[in-house]
Amino acid sequence: MYVLGWLFLILIISLWRRDVRAAREIYLRLISEVRRERAELETLKESYMMLLPKEDGKKDS
Repeated sequence: MYVLGWLFLILIISLWRRDVRAAREIYLRLISEVRRERAELETLKESYMMLLPKEDGKKDS
């Protein structure tokens, strides 16, 4: 009984660690995707800013 209890505990811990690893991998993938999207957004912002007309500080009267 004692050995079965330890085996059960080891099994539960190993399954938990596997789930934690899988969750960590998913988290890291999501973070890298967010960074990639953020970089793409910055590139689009810069492109958009280049398309806007430049203002010289003069107002039309």
